[in-house]
Amino acid sequence: MNGQNSFDITEIDEPCFDSYVSFDIETTGLRRNSQILEIGAVKVENGSEVGYFSELINNLNPVPAEITALTGITTEEIEKYGGDLKETLEKFRDFIGDKILIGHNIVSFDCPIIGYNAYRTSLYFNSSVFDTLKYLRQHKDLFKFSSRSLCHLTDVLGIETKVHHRAQADAEATEKLYEKIKTCSKNGIILNEYDRIN
Repeated sequence: MNGQNSFDITEIDEPCFDSYVSFDIETTGLRRNSQILEIGAVKVENGSEVGYFSELINNLNPVPAEITALTGITTEEIEKYGGDLKETLEKFRDFIGDKILIGHNIVSFDCPIIGYNAYRTSLYFNSSVFDTLKYLRQHKDLFKFSSRSLCHLTDVLGIETKVHHRAQADAEATEKLYEKIKTCSKNGIILNEYDRIN
């Protein structure tokens, strides 16, 4: 635990596991001290989805206009459906249990923001994590894309998603991306733009 960060992570280097929690968050900004607006996750056991987590959080502040434009999340929605920060983080921690966490850019973005908000509420997280974005950047020989954003990857790889920049949809898209990464890495398959790997 470092400074104002209550999330200790252990990074996993290889996509070699079949049980995990894929997650994503929506926030008020890009800084570590940004407020969390939404957490979405899907739990996978031995390759099958077995549980879902989707919660809005009411931080008692208006949602910035640019965030509403990006995500569609409004202040009114947060005020009506958003839960308490500490209670929601506790529920999310319980949902994770001892599972490995996966996500797209979670080492640099999601985990530090959760860690800061956990610190604010005197909570502590400790998980092993696998970052799909970091893995793609480290294995450019296998994964050849003009962009590694989740939006671009879902488009070119034919990953169906209901919407972009909503936590639950992005968590499910990341799950499907991870499964493609795992298949390609295991079999030495080079994945290019618009390849379809089931």
